Amino acid sequence: MNTEQHSIALEVIKQVNLYFETNCTIQSKETDVVRPRMYAYKLIRDLTKMKLVDIGLMFLRTHGAVVHGINNVEHDIENIRRYREYFVSLLGIIQSTDVYMNSSIGKKDSLNNLRVEIFNILASKSDKELKEILKTIHNGT
Repeated sequence: MNTEQHSIALEVIKQVNLYFETNCTIQSKETDVVRPRMYAYKLIRDLTKMKLVDIGLMFLRTHGAVVHGINNVEHDIENIRRYREYFVSLLGIIQSTDVYMNSSIGKKDSLNNLRVEIFNILASKSDKELKEILKTIHNGT
């Protein structure tokens, strides 16, 4: 794991702990610790692409525990609206932090989101509208 991934992972842990009002890094099998820990695994993996082994090391957990946790969260967010809302809310909170936004990972993510947004806007335009847009770009007006 590189320094940037580590910084974002620590920010994820901080935000998950604030959101769920817990400490997801403690060694506990209580639901109010385990579920937030699993969310942290998934968010860290999704946002940083860190190796599962490295994520596990941050929580003193095995690679297998991280895989199991991520699979549980993926199942939950697909099937249980409340858990999907937790995940989406946390993702938005983390992506709006200075740590994430000022990272090269966050900047790349923002650029990709902008590209998708522009593509979606252009895809909804008619041929006539697209020709006008191209004409405006070409003329610089």
